[in-house]
Amino acid sequence: MEFNLWADNIIAQSGLLATPESQKFVLANLILELPKDVDAEKDSFFITRLRKSAANQVADSIRTSIRDAAKARLTQPAETTAPAGTGEVLEKREVSETRV
Repeated sequence: MEFNLWADNIIAQSGLLATPESQKFVLANLILELPKDVDAEKDSFFITRLRKSAANQVADSIRTSIRDAAKARLTQPAETTAPAGTGEVLEKREVSETRV
C-alpha cells in the first residue's frame, strides 16, 4: 500500500520511538486535516508535525501527572509546621475540597 511505504519513510526520518501504528495514526489525521485545496505537502511538513504531536503527548502526560499529584495533596489533611528546624506541628487543619 502506498500510504504505508510513505508513512514508513516519514517515520524513519522522524527518529521517534513511538510505535509505527501510533505514528501512522497521526500521519493519517494530518492528511485528513489538510485544507481541501491541498493535495500534497513536503515530507518535512509531516516530520515536523509528527514530532510536535509526540512532544504534545509527552507534555500532556507530565501536566496530567502534576495535576493529579496536586489534587492528591489537596485531598489530604494539611499540617502547619513550626518555624524551620523545630520539627513541631503547630496545628492540624482540614482542607476543603478544591477542584484543580
